[in-house]
Amino acid sequence: MAPLLARRYSLWTALGGKDAPNPLRDVKPPRSDDPEPRALPYEIIDGILAAMPERGQGLRNVPRSEVSKTKARLKVQAYVGLPSKQLMLLREDHVNWQEPSVLVQGRRKGKGTHTTRLPLVPQAVAGLREFFDAKAEGRFSTSSARPHFAAPVRPTSTRPPSKTPRKRSGSTPF
Repeated sequence: MAPLLARRYSLWTALGGKDAPNPLRDVKPPRSDDPEPRALPYEIIDGILAAMPERGQGLRNVPRSEVSKTKARLKVQAYVGLPSKQLMLLREDHVNWQEPSVLVQGRRKGKGTHTTRLPLVPQAVAGLREFFDAKAEGRFSTSSARPHFAAPVRPTSTRPPSKTPRKRSGSTPF
């Protein structure tokens, strides 16, 4: 068996050599199945939203708003499931308040999506009402929401907890 492998290897090195172009390099890998959706449990989301301030932060030389637009946007993203770009495109006439649903514009990112109508849960309806009452529609910076979600997800310690208590140097037990 080993002599056969040696002959094939020498034939391969004679034909193209170790530095020959690899015809398999341009072959695309097979498509994998869609991954599981990444999500936080709603208990954590509700805790984050409850910890956020009710009033807006305000801009320089502009009075502070009475409601937090960031909080309203995050509620809509959490309960409707819209990414930031689609939330920027959302208008009040896209929402059907009688039979709770929202018209979501298609996306061009990746393979893209089609425009579709999504049903809404009661928390999403309440979030959309706050969103439009706060006049939070239109373009916005996504960086204002990042600290609120980064802190709860960040690990508290990089060192694993110790199983045995540490001894203090130079101290006596009594």
